[in-house]
Amino acid sequence: MVSTTITPSEFEEGCKAFITKCSLARDKLSQRMYSPGWQWHEHPSFSQLSYMSRLMHFPVAATLSSDVDDDISDADGLPDDDASIAPILSNLVSVNISIVYSPTYHVPALYFTAHQSSGSPLTLSEIVRLPLFRPGLFPEFDQGSTFAIQGPDSSFAMLSQGDHPTLGTPSWYLHPCHTADMVGEILAELDEASVGRGARWIDSWFLVMSNAVDLSSTL
Repeated sequence: MVSTTITPSEFEEGCKAFITKCSLARDKLSQRMYSPGWQWHEHPSFSQLSYMSRLMHFPVAATLSSDVDDDISDADGLPDDDASIAPILSNLVSVNISIVYSPTYHVPALYFTAHQSSGSPLTLSEIVRLPLFRPGLFPEFDQGSTFAIQGPDSSFAMLSQGDHPTLGTPSWYLHPCHTADMVGEILAELDEASVGRGARWIDSWFLVMSNAVDLSSTL
């Protein structure tokens, strides 16, 4: 029976193999899976606290609150391409993504922070509008919530706040409670002798995560 979890050493092996594939990807199709920019961060004392990360950027217009959108679109005599709103549209939201090892679930977990160019963190209502997330991922988002999004038919929140396991900084994370089962379904169909287990596991994890998040942006 194929194990549906991953060990810290397999996590490290798989992440490093993934980063190598990213550095070798040249055509657009390969870069959809192996996007450039991923880096490995070695913890000096505890190897299972090592992680990989990537910095992504998105146009701020995609995450502006509806109030700001309305203010811009309703301004009297202000054309859409007016130079006065160009600075707003040219700014970027910075999203720093970390893939860490969860010692509780024995699987990778995705943590991230999101900030405006001014350094101000995005609110939850702005975060759910990030192009990072697939459309419809949060269909029942409660506009009154500021710290978590509950998953349908689940006792766990889909998206929650928590400290980064290695850095200790406030972050958001996607709950990894069902990760092992979903990755296990893919692993069961793969040829175990093709590549190392860690590499197969991380590749499969990215395939699973691609249903929820778009990590292929090269901006």
